[in-house]
Amino acid sequence: MKGRYRTKQYRNTEHTRLRRLLSVILCLCLLTSVLQIQMITAFAVTNLDSVTVTHEGRKTEKLILPQNERATLKAECSPNTQNIAYQWQILADIKSELWVNIYDATKQSMSLSCAMLGSLLDESGSAYVRCRAAAGDSFCYSDAVCVTVAYIVSADSEHGASQTESSPARKAFARAPKSNPEYVDISVNYLDAVSGQPIYTGFTAQIQYGTAYSNTVISPTYLGYAPFYNAANPSVTVPEGGTVDANDDATVVTLNIPADYAGAQYVVNVYYKAIDVPYAVRYYFQNINDDMYTENMGLYRISSAKTGTIISNEQLAVQDAETVKGFTKLYHYPEAVAADGSTVFQCYYDRNYYMVKFDMDGGYGTEPIYARYGTPFVVNAPTRHGYVFDGWDDVTSGTGDNVKDTLPDTVPDENRTYKALWSTVDTTYTAVYWLQNADDDEYSYIGSVKKNAKSGDIVSGSDSLTATTPLCGDTHTHTAACYPDDFSHYIYERADKNVTVKGDGSTVVNIYYIRKTYTLRFYYVREKNGVYQLVGGSTYPFGNNASQFTRPNPYTVQNLLAKVPDGSWGKIKSLPVLKQKYADKYTVGTLVDTAKGYTYHYLELSARFDANLTDSWPGEAFEPIEVDEYHTTNGAQNHMGEGQWGHYAYLAGWNGEFKVKYTKDNSNSTIKG
Repeated sequence: MKGRYRTKQYRNTEHTRLRRLLSVILCLCLLTSVLQIQMITAFAVTNLDSVTVTHEGRKTEKLILPQNERATLKAECSPNTQNIAYQWQILADIKSELWVNIYDATKQSMSLSCAMLGSLLDESGSAYVRCRAAAGDSFCYSDAVCVTVAYIVSADSEHGASQTESSPARKAFARAPKSNPEYVDISVNYLDAVSGQPIYTGFTAQIQYGTAYSNTVISPTYLGYAPFYNAANPSVTVPEGGTVDANDDATVVTLNIPADYAGAQYVVNVYYKAIDVPYAVRYYFQNINDDMYTENMGLYRISSAKTGTIISNEQLAVQDAETVKGFTKLYHYPEAVAADGSTVFQCYYDRNYYMVKFDMDGGYGTEPIYARYGTPFVVNAPTRHGYVFDGWDDVTSGTGDNVKDTLPDTVPDENRTYKALWSTVDTTYTAVYWLQNADDDEYSYIGSVKKNAKSGDIVSGSDSLTATTPLCGDTHTHTAACYPDDFSHYIYERADKNVTVKGDGSTVVNIYYIRKTYTLRFYYVREKNGVYQLVGGSTYPFGNNASQFTRPNPYTVQNLLAKVPDGSWGKIKSLPVLKQKYADKYTVGTLVDTAKGYTYHYLELSARFDANLTDSWPGEAFEPIEVDEYHTTNGAQNHMGEGQWGHYAYLAGWNGEFKVKYTKDNSNSTIKG
């Protein structure tokens, strides 16, 4: 027993080890699968290069869609990766290239129908669709596909059309026995009322001449038809192209042949005419959220028509237009009414797609809706900085009344456009001031001022800048640095007009100023009786405060120039000539002092306030000027040889009545040539 027990224990140990080994192998397989999935996910292609729309396996750019059929489009992506999000779109406005998402069309394939495209068809009966595919952060659009709807032109027969095509199968005429002079052949023929052809084997009998005969013959029953004959003329036939004159009931035909009947044959023609039989019509309407249909039991109707009558597509349509608003009837091929009254016509209506578009009038945040009629929808209220949203105004007709309208809860039975209504709020706008540059025709910013207004106000800029206008744009205690510098030298030029104030405070009204232009005049020679003189020696600061240089009273330029002592004027041989490169820079003129008989020659130049005069200053405008008398200034008498400088006067500078500077910033600059 002990040995057996040990053997059993050993075998159990072997099974345990085997189970453990299998468990390890299974765990390794599971781990490998997980790693493979993670690697596949990690290296999955997320960048899309293109998306192509196909129909029946082929790339398509154009498609003809029959009115009562559907077509399936499919989006094929390259590369063909996983986890692609699809969104089919339709072109709502070709001018603005507005593409709108088709509601619930978010699969790789999309089923097209006439009802989906009908509200956005152009004049040629076409609409354009495309697909947007996205994978990760990458997305792309397919080329647009032009879908043209082909409408069916009805060629239905009129109500009560000829029974010829739908009449019962024809049978051979009932043949009477060969005529026998001793007998009268009696026959009752059962014929089609339209064609005159036999439809049943007739009744026949034969009697001897001179024998009276009476009998009651029951006409056979034919479903959907009733027998008629002409009691006054029982043998009447169908005239060519006409209607047989047989209107007496022939359900039972009574034969009364008198004994003196002299004819060899007695014929009664019974004609079968189509009679009114019932037919039913059932109406099915497409569901909102799928392509299935639900019957409207309230529209179920029973009508009647003569057997074999072709019922057209138009006759089957719902006659109440209001009931089928928002739907398109699928074409129903004409069918004949069955004789047994079992005909049931089933009519299907697709839901049309319609656009609900939103004009946010400067706002943002509300997307258009393109979905089936009756689809519930909710839209976000738009946002416009500085305004309060007051609702939507229906402007479908092209204009609105600026009165809030109720937005429908579901897609209506027509394309609609709504415009956002806004209430204004208190806000500000910025008046920005610009000053013309001194040395070119551009403008530089000099400051701004915040002004109060209501959003939507119309404002215009004006000559609003003053010497005390704070241009710093802050609300602190203003200092001299906040105000326009040298304001007296600015001239208002223009400003923005009729600007609508935005509610977010971002509105800017630009106001432009130009600089005043000043003329500088430089007197360089006085002339009297043909003698030319110029000033030599020291600088004469005209108009300064020193008593010897005070401004003359009365003040005139002539009196100012007369303050230069006569001993400071020196003779020269001729009027100085401008260097060639300066000839076009200055205007040359004269000023006459009639009291003293002098004529003063001058140069003029004009420049904007604060313009840089470095290149315009006439410091080297003249060639050296030959003097006409002996002089000793600066030791000139020692340099009077041929060509030496003692023979010439040189332009050294200009004495200014006012403090003219090269630049505004260099207030201590001295005017020198």
